[in-house]
Amino acid sequence: MKRWSIKIKIIFWYTLFFALLIIFDFYFLRTSASRVLTDQATMDVTTATIEVADMINVEDDGIYIEEDDDDQELFSFYHDGVVFLVYENNNVAFGNAPDNFDATTSIKLNETQSEEFNGMNWLVYDMTIENGYVLRGIYDMNPMMNSIEQVILIAGILSPIIILVASIGGYIIIKRSFKPIQDIYKTASIIKDEEDYTRRIETSFAKDEVYALADMVNQMLDRVEQSINREKQFSSNVSHELRTPLSVMQAQAEYMFKNAKSPEQKEEIQTIIQQISFMENVVTQLLEITRTRQLSNDDMELINLYELVKLTSDAFSKNLSDREITLRIDKPLFETNIYCNQTMMIRVFSNLIANAIKYNNDSGEINISFQLENQYIVTYVKDNGIGIPKEHLNKIFDSFYQTDEARTQNELSFGLGLALVKEVIKIHSGDIQVDSKQHEGTTFRIYLPSSNIK
Repeated sequence: MKRWSIKIKIIFWYTLFFALLIIFDFYFLRTSASRVLTDQATMDVTTATIEVADMINVEDDGIYIEEDDDDQELFSFYHDGVVFLVYENNNVAFGNAPDNFDATTSIKLNETQSEEFNGMNWLVYDMTIENGYVLRGIYDMNPMMNSIEQVILIAGILSPIIILVASIGGYIIIKRSFKPIQDIYKTASIIKDEEDYTRRIETSFAKDEVYALADMVNQMLDRVEQSINREKQFSSNVSHELRTPLSVMQAQAEYMFKNAKSPEQKEEIQTIIQQISFMENVVTQLLEITRTRQLSNDDMELINLYELVKLTSDAFSKNLSDREITLRIDKPLFETNIYCNQTMMIRVFSNLIANAIKYNNDSGEINISFQLENQYIVTYVKDNGIGIPKEHLNKIFDSFYQTDEARTQNELSFGLGLALVKEVIKIHSGDIQVDSKQHEGTTFRIYLPSSNIK
């Protein structure tokens, strides 16, 4: 039960409680109804017998009932649902016993007896009348008991239907009640997976506690989106503002380098020039990320992804040759046409191939292949290099994050390459994932919509 959803748990306990309640009602109905009917029948047979005993006269030729004018008429041995017998010396003297009733039942004066004979239930009440006779009242309990059994039977047949209807109705009500929570979960999942902070939770339902929760989450998302937008705007503004002073510093440093008189001065100025180049590279990448976020459908065109990757890889032939690294690109058996911004997509695969070379072993291998999965073209960029430590895998796409600060700093990298890659893939409605093991290699998987999904 620990793995059951809250809805299932509520429905289970609700149905179980409802079923137990009906079972209890059956038990209460059966016992209480039998007791009430028995008490009523006891009172009826006792009252009827006492009333009749006061009205009858026993004569040698029969039993008579007195009228108001002192006349007498023969007594009917059936009155108010009670059958009467008159006993003399424990034997029936007058009247006929009902079928399935044992007339030899012992006489117990002024006491109600419950008798069962041949599956039939009777109530019997005995009392003495004149001349030593005994008047016995007999009440048939079977019609009442049969009525109770029929009610119980009908209720038993209807109960499963009632429980089923109640369970279905409860499930529908609970499902509707939980729908806003499901919407909150779905929206949160989309935001997490797509990093789309413009999405909001629908709040058209009743203004209850769940509505308050959804509204609070929307307010939180508003602040998160505003914070992200401020960060993006800040990065964009800083990048633009830094380009001019960096260009001036670069020109001045190069002028100073040409006019330096000693090797020591030239070495120091060369260090300054390298750091300025490093800063210019950072600013350039930040501006590229900003431009990527501003891409629109008008900036997209239909290109062949396989041909683009081949063209991009040609620029790295010298780097591959210097380290004797083998690059193999498997030609796919399907069309790899996609809608994209060609310049940005070239930058994506340039970064990935450059990283595969940079962090590979000498005489290593790089393999690029393509697969088609659910209308997405998946590009695999795989190397057998040094790999990425497990604790860094979920951070490598963060801006300014470096797994090997000493190495990347020497190579004028500031941890923006993979951040740019992810931003471009995201703008193209795709996704990028990575698998890696230290000393075994790294595989990047790039998911891009096929050209039939624009």
